[in-house]
Amino acid sequence: MRNSLDEAAVPTLPPALQKRSSAVSKGNTEKAATEDSDTNKSSVSAKSRASKNTKFSKTADTTKTQFNKRIPKETADIFAILAVKTGNKIPELLSEAAEMLQDRYGKV
Repeated sequence: MRNSLDEAAVPTLPPALQKRSSAVSKGNTEKAATEDSDTNKSSVSAKSRASKNTKFSKTADTTKTQFNKRIPKETADIFAILAVKTGNKIPELLSEAAEMLQDRYGKV
C-alpha cells in the first residue's frame, strides 16, 4: 500500500537549513552550532553597519502615541475634509473632538 502523501508534495528545506539539519541528525551538533554562529555574525555585522550609518538622530516624542483604530470610511473622509477646511491637522481635530465628547459625557 502506498503512502497517502505524494513525495513530490513534501516541501524541501533551503540549502542552509539542509546542512544544519543533516549535521544535527548525524550527531554533529558542534558543526551545526558553528554554522549558526556564522549566520549570526553576518547579521550582527549588518546591524552594526546600519547603526554606524544611521542618519536619524531625532528621538521619539514621548507625549504622542500611535492611534490605530478602524473607523468607517465616511468618518475618515469627514475628518479629512474638515482638516482641509479648517487648516488643522487630523490629530488636532481628534483632540478637539475628544474635548467636546468629554464636555458632553463627562471628563475621563
